Amino acid sequence: MEKTRKQYKQLGAEERATIMLMSRDEKGIREIGRFLNRSPGTISREMDRKLGGGIEYDASLAGEQAFLLRAKPRKGLKLVVDGALFGVVVDHLKKKWSPEQIAGTLKVMYPDQPSERVSHETIYHTLYAACRAVSCAVN
Repeated sequence: MEKTRKQYKQLGAEERATIMLMSRDEKGIREIGRFLNRSPGTISREMDRKLGGGIEYDASLAGEQAFLLRAKPRKGLKLVVDGALFGVVVDHLKKKWSPEQIAGTLKVMYPDQPSERVSHETIYHTLYAACRAVSCAVN
């Protein structure tokens, strides 16, 4: 039996406008969710945003904020190809060390500097991404 994954779909302008109008008509979160065929949690999170300090939900401000949040990067990368830490990782890889060994060594070398440590998964991911960027061929 194959499981089907739910696909997340962001709220659109029409849905936000519906939320705004229905909430002004004092409709409940569950009623709005049923009308839009959305989870009450989705509606609740959308309405809980403090947009512009106002008390009422504003669809246009919510849409603008959602757009800005999607465009904003979550977090900077720790291991970048031109960075000093990448150079340390590459030096160890040239010595035939595994990413697990490198990650463990970095943890010992920099116990009080989390910014100077990366997990073996990060090493694998960065190498894969760098290799794809320059079209590496794995034989």
